[in-house]
Amino acid sequence: MVLEDNSSEPASKFSFGGWLLGGMVAYGMFGQLAAVLASAGLGVSSRLVTVPSRALLLGMALASLIVLLFRPGRAVLSSALIAYGLFWLAFGSRILMEAATRVDVVVETGRFTLQFIVTMTLGGVLIPSLAVILNGCWEKHRFIRNTSFFLALGSGITTVIFYGNRFTNFENRMSAGDTEGGVQTINSIPIGYLGASLVIFAAYYVVCLRQRGFWRWIPTIVAGGLGLFLLVGSASRGPILGAAVTLLFFFAAQARRLDFRGVSFLLVGGIVGVTGLVMLAQFTGSAVINRIMGIGYAVATNSEGAARVNLYEMAAEEIAASPIVGSSLTLRADDGTDMYPHNLFIESMLATGLAGTIPLTYVLFYAFKCAWTILLNRAELGWVSLLFMLYFMYQMVGGAIYSSGQFWIGTATVISCGTWIRRNNYELPD
Repeated sequence: MVLEDNSSEPASKFSFGGWLLGGMVAYGMFGQLAAVLASAGLGVSSRLVTVPSRALLLGMALASLIVLLFRPGRAVLSSALIAYGLFWLAFGSRILMEAATRVDVVVETGRFTLQFIVTMTLGGVLIPSLAVILNGCWEKHRFIRNTSFFLALGSGITTVIFYGNRFTNFENRMSAGDTEGGVQTINSIPIGYLGASLVIFAAYYVVCLRQRGFWRWIPTIVAGGLGLFLLVGSASRGPILGAAVTLLFFFAAQARRLDFRGVSFLLVGGIVGVTGLVMLAQFTGSAVINRIMGIGYAVATNSEGAARVNLYEMAAEEIAASPIVGSSLTLRADDGTDMYPHNLFIESMLATGLAGTIPLTYVLFYAFKCAWTILLNRAELGWVSLLFMLYFMYQMVGGAIYSSGQFWIGTATVISCGTWIRRNNYELPD
């Protein structure tokens, strides 16, 4: 069966909710990143951009929630929504308990201050993802998809314009811990995941839409090539691992659908992509391949790669002391600096214990069920599932709960889309 982008859902008389949903998803996933990249490249203080950007996303989310109050029939309700609320209730309770006892130590990692955690939780994560998970205005799904794609593409182009000639500095900082003389205005890890997102989008467009016309292939080819360049330039292992797992998830779904053309493309494209990544790494001098190959050695010798294992051990000690309700938002080192465990479930157990981790697990179970259902039955919406999977992998190896807007909005998006599909019982177009 060949999928074309010609789904024929009944036109909705109520389209404003669809525009709002598209704005929240696209801007929350890639728009803020594009703004930060551009401001850093122009030498503008990041705070002058991040605060208004977060305010804009929050404004769209509040507008969406208000609209849904007047149009309750457009809201999608699910058991995942209840579990979502229970998790954030537990996390919010932890924040309140920390507020009564916590003494912030403002050092180089001052971004972990309680004020930052609260503002990021509310404005960057909780309210925007709540507005997305409730929104059932998916009749505008082509607008949502294309806006997300072109914002991601624009972010990648912005990165190359401002930082393309300095990508080897990412390699120096990431592989050797060098913070002197390198690129300090942006973090290389989000750049890597941006590259992974573009690679995923390119694979999705070719496998799921297969639109005819050479001009339609141009953005797809640009996205794939640019994505590989950003993956190599960031010199970060996590994005490559996340992209690989996401593409395997995609491959499994296409095989389950008996889409042999899609399976063949993913196999051939995977071989070409890995070859291109290795050759590009050698050409640019990036150490990303050496870093991947050296993971086992780093852990065995208790060097740079073992730092994360040490974080897990620190977190395990605190979790064992309070497994039901958790013990703290972050791990505090001897010098007073704050660290997060770089793993979603460990961080959840640390902050909320079983009281929050059980509902969080249910939210993710529901999200995975929706992601698989979408890929099997509405493959033209498969980008939603793939981005959720990619940023879930991000949370398993990095990213804090309170600041990972892309993960939470991606999770809310796949739940909203999956619930909308089941509620309307739309059939796969011929």
